[in-house]
Amino acid sequence: MVLSYQNRPDNAGISVKLLGGDGATLSELRTSADGSFRFTDVPVGTYTLAFSGLGHLGVSQPVTVDADGSIIDAGTTTLRAGDTNGNGAIDLEDAALIGANFGIPVPPAPSETDLNGDGVVNISDLVLVGRNFGLSGALE
Repeated sequence: MVLSYQNRPDNAGISVKLLGGDGATLSELRTSADGSFRFTDVPVGTYTLAFSGLGHLGVSQPVTVDADGSIIDAGTTTLRAGDTNGNGAIDLEDAALIGANFGIPVPPAPSETDLNGDGVVNISDLVLVGRNFGLSGALE
């Protein structure tokens, strides 16, 4: 399985949680720069993977671990950019936060406003909010 941030070249630091059937976190790790991750010593069974990243909508998906410890049918997941305030929706508050920091380098602008990771809050970040406006996802 591979994870990626929408419209970013570096996919390091995406939080990946392995959740049990009751929703409890069994293990948590972060992705490497290429978006890869690997849990070890996970017993056979059905779990949920929950993914989150700063300024992006969270996503979760069920997975099954088979007898040899491999995750079956996990695929590729892209976290949608634009949830700058972490409320689980890309809305006017997110656009306003981008607008309030427009043209400002990170830092002093908040990291979550630089959605494409280029070091400055600019039109590219605003376009990402516009493209994903109205989407919602899992809260972490």
